[in-house]
Amino acid sequence: MFLNNYAKEHHSNIRQKHFAGNSTAGISQRHIFTTFAATDNTRQAAAPHTDNSHNVMKPSDNHMSALSGTSAQPAFTMEPVGSYPFVAEPFHCDFNYQLMMGHLGNYMLNAADYHAAARRFGMIELSALNRSWVLSRLAIEMTAMPRAYDKFTIETWVESAMRFFTNRNFAVVGADGTPLGFGRSVWAMIDRTTRQPVNILEMHEGLLGRMVCPEKLCPIDKGTRVRVGQEALMVGELKTGYSDIDVNGHVNSIRYIEHVLDLFGIDFYHAHILRRFEVAYVAEAYAGDTLRFYREEPATDQWAVRITKVNADDTETEVTRCALIFAPMK
Repeated sequence: MFLNNYAKEHHSNIRQKHFAGNSTAGISQRHIFTTFAATDNTRQAAAPHTDNSHNVMKPSDNHMSALSGTSAQPAFTMEPVGSYPFVAEPFHCDFNYQLMMGHLGNYMLNAADYHAAARRFGMIELSALNRSWVLSRLAIEMTAMPRAYDKFTIETWVESAMRFFTNRNFAVVGADGTPLGFGRSVWAMIDRTTRQPVNILEMHEGLLGRMVCPEKLCPIDKGTRVRVGQEALMVGELKTGYSDIDVNGHVNSIRYIEHVLDLFGIDFYHAHILRRFEVAYVAEAYAGDTLRFYREEPATDQWAVRITKVNADDTETEVTRCALIFAPMK
């Protein structure tokens, strides 16, 4: 569902609404086995952040801690919702002065790590335990994008936690308190050596399960399995390089989003605005891999994209599926 009516009718009582449900529909177990998390997006600069008045570590301190090998952690909190201010840097905006979807996705993943770190589930602590988060699905739906220099806040919370999956939601809120959009994501935790899933609820004596916040509203559609027909046309091919690879040694999750958005020309973006982007991660790709992009338009202004990587025998392995919804530019 789109947010236009919601933004007008409900932004004043966003914290009072309730939304129940499980956002793991359409998630295959193979996502756990074949996907490796790409949450440590250190390229993005954020404003100093707060966590519901708790004193959490700033991104720069967090980064230096990881580099120095120290065990410093943000101040622990049981508060279920984290709130993190950002600024739409002009070099992260497009020719319409609007924040690009890829950079918004990076901000969301950064907020997720800030939130997890203050609750003893962040990248630094998991790395010491030889574990990592796996991003399996991400959906972002926006009524309006922050514009250049706009200040905005990303709220994030865990809606539910099961043995092998956890559902994390996001709210993007303007400086005046108006909701600009929401996000949904599905994560798993894996052992970095065996690459097998681990029971999330066993870590820290089930602490994460006691921090869920199912009552906080996330009104966007949970999504279903992203489907791309075999008749989809190949519309692009590229060889991955340095800028695609993150600290985990594989193609960064947000880079897939950026490559898909580049499949549409500038003239298209002069006439359309992206309202929803949904991505399902299936397998990894690495530096030097050749990616192929297949695209179809099953309905007006609704597009489906499949990304594959080319194997040594010229067969192809699916790595990502995406669904996009555009609206005409007014």
